[in-house]
Amino acid sequence: MTATLKQIQQTLQNYLLDPQSLPSDLVVETEKVTKVTRLGIYGNAYRVRIVEALAADYQSLKIYLGDDAFAELIIAYIEVHPSHYFSMRWVGSDLCEFIRTTPPYCEHLDLYELAHFEWTLCHAFDAVQKKLLSANYFAALLPEQWTDLLLEFAPSLQIIALSTNTPQLWRALNADENPPAVVAQDIAQPWLVWRQQLKLMFRPATPLEVTALAHFQQGYSFSAVCELLSNYLPEQQVPAQAVGLLQQWLQDELIVAA
Repeated sequence: MTATLKQIQQTLQNYLLDPQSLPSDLVVETEKVTKVTRLGIYGNAYRVRIVEALAADYQSLKIYLGDDAFAELIIAYIEVHPSHYFSMRWVGSDLCEFIRTTPPYCEHLDLYELAHFEWTLCHAFDAVQKKLLSANYFAALLPEQWTDLLLEFAPSLQIIALSTNTPQLWRALNADENPPAVVAQDIAQPWLVWRQQLKLMFRPATPLEVTALAHFQQGYSFSAVCELLSNYLPEQQVPAQAVGLLQQWLQDELIVAA
């Protein structure tokens, strides 16, 4: 019985994902090139292309590990997490978790955090751009409008926690400079990651800022967030803190129109 195109495609896909499942009747061999060699060319090309694709998403991790060690990491990764996506964009979506949980990579926090940071940057770069609100918008608000004011933030904005000096490490690698020694902290530092036009941005944030951001993102009003801040600050300091955060977010181009 002649195999259908779909059956042929499925058989070859199974081979790419598991080289032990060698299809015996779909490839013709010659005196010079055996069936195993021909299939091996396709199998190796599949892995090489994924390594190349993830090298774009994890460019600094590749530099940090070196070409060979990075290729070994990616090949080990796709053995456990073969691609189920039509787009190469998402093939690396489980790499951070793979590094975090898989020996010997899980023994190196710097590898996990660098991968996590780069993947976060990828998300920030791909996010949609929405219309920004300016300081003039808020200056025109009536006093009674501030009570129920809601804030929406740029889709690119993400908050991550890092226990090492990963951003400094990434900067050095990205600039083709010698990376600094890895420094670990007992308490993780929150960082904001976002995009301004085509420029990737990141900076450290205070726990109080992260708390305010999280509650605005959950739909809390300006007055409700101010009331929340009063749990952490003397009441007389709350207005200045709220205004300071708003000014910082406007400067960072983080607040967008609903």
